Amino acid sequence: MVDTYAAQPQRTSSDIVLVSPDAWATRIPSLIRLVSRYSYPIFEGCWMLAAFVASIAIPAAVNPFIFDAMDKDRIDGNGPIFQARAISFALFVGVLIFFYVPLIVWKVFGQSRANALVKHWAEEDLRMKGPSVFIPTWKVSMPGVFTMNCKLKVSLPPNEKATYFHPAAYLPSWINGPADAQAAPAYYPGSYQNLGPGMPPNVGNVPLYSDEKHPFDDVKV
Repeated sequence: MVDTYAAQPQRTSSDIVLVSPDAWATRIPSLIRLVSRYSYPIFEGCWMLAAFVASIAIPAAVNPFIFDAMDKDRIDGNGPIFQARAISFALFVGVLIFFYVPLIVWKVFGQSRANALVKHWAEEDLRMKGPSVFIPTWKVSMPGVFTMNCKLKVSLPPNEKATYFHPAAYLPSWINGPADAQAAPAYYPGSYQNLGPGMPPNVGNVPLYSDEKHPFDDVKV
C-alpha cells in the first residue's frame, strides 16, 4: 500500500520565510519592552495579597462600630444586625473594586497596546510586500497575573494542494507516467515500424488515424 500523503511534495520550515531576520531583530525586542511595562509579578502578588487581607479585615473591623452607631430604639427585632451585615458586605465589595479594577484596567490597557503594535506590523508587511503576497496574521497574548509569559502567534500560509499537473504529484498506479515505454510509439516520430496491431501511425507528435469516410475533393465554382 502506497502512502499517498508521503508521496506528495511537502513544504519544509526552511521554505517558509514570512518575516525577514532584520524585522525579527527589531520587532521581538519591541514586544519584550512592551511586555515588561505591564508585567510585575512581585508587585501583582503583593497587591493581590493586600486585596485578600483588606477584603476580610476591613468589614470585620468596621461591623461592630456600625452596629453600635445604629439607633436601636427605633428599630425592632433583628433589624440592626442585618443592616450592619449589609453595610459590611457593601464594604467588602468596595474593597474588591478598589483593588481589582485598577489592576484589570492596567492589564487591558497593556493588551490594547500590544494589539496596536502587531497591527502596525501587519500594515508594514502589507505595505512592503503588496496585496498579492500572503500576509501573516499576528496575535499576541499579554501576561496575566503572577506571570511574565507572553504568547506570540504568527499564521502560516495554507498548504498548496498537489495536482496532477505538478511534476512531483502522486499519480495512481493505473495511470502511466511520462517515461512509460509502452506509450513511446504514439509520441515519438519514426517508431511506427514497431507499432503493434491496431495502433495508429504518427507524424511528429500527432497520431494519424486514417479512417476518413468521405474524402475531400476540390469543387470548381
